[in-house]
Amino acid sequence: MKTLCLLISILAFVWPGARANEVSVDAELVDHGWLKSVLVYSYYWYLDDHFFVDMEKGDAVELWVRQVKPPSLDEGDHSRFAEIWLPASQILLSLKKADYAIPELALQVQSKQYHVVRGSYDLEATDIKPDKWCVVRLPRDEVEAVLRLARTQLHAPANERKEFVIAAIRREMEKLGGVVADQTIYIAARTDVSTSIWAYWLERRTLYQFSGDIDAVDPSLMKSLPLMVRSYSLASNVVASAEEAHGRNSMITREFASRALFLCMARGEAFKLKP
Repeated sequence: MKTLCLLISILAFVWPGARANEVSVDAELVDHGWLKSVLVYSYYWYLDDHFFVDMEKGDAVELWVRQVKPPSLDEGDHSRFAEIWLPASQILLSLKKADYAIPELALQVQSKQYHVVRGSYDLEATDIKPDKWCVVRLPRDEVEAVLRLARTQLHAPANERKEFVIAAIRREMEKLGGVVADQTIYIAARTDVSTSIWAYWLERRTLYQFSGDIDAVDPSLMKSLPLMVRSYSLASNVVASAEEAHGRNSMITREFASRALFLCMARGEAFKLKP
């Protein structure tokens, strides 16, 4: 189901913060409750001084939303894609709502909502204009309340997702070998709008990112999903600036590593794994 931001007289009854333009997006993308969850995710991973300074200037927070089409999809893949632009911090979030099948596994992967698959800063963006987006304005006091609550809630992963990560870390331990003592694993706090789970292996001083459509299937089937595992050694895969990475996905910045460690060690849960 789609909605036209142009029909502001109709939308005002459902999304009072939507502003009229000629952009069509899925209705759920401008749902205020869901957008607040996106802001909590962004609060964990991206929001900075620019966002909060800008928020103090007015009575609303703007989020720009648009539908996007990928260059191509496999036959039978009906996944939908979108983007959210946070103009106050110049943050671009890429979104996906999975809807595809894995015939060889007889597995249907179908998300109930859009999830953030990646985010990035674009501080030099000059071609992003509001007339190409559906602009949603959330009341500032409501956003402040949601983010204040996020500071006190752990948002720990559900039990089946913890087990999923622990099993994946065990496989990493087996591949690396030489593990002879108990190991400490921190699993990061997360929100339901993310497709990733982060973990920190203390003894190896390494961050792990497990990515996939893990919220799109029954938890008992998660182990059957294609999964991307990335590891970031704090000793060799952390740079001061994204410019140092030269586009390499094997690197993260010190700021991002700090956020990941905070979410793992201060806001997440610790587990001891025996070799």
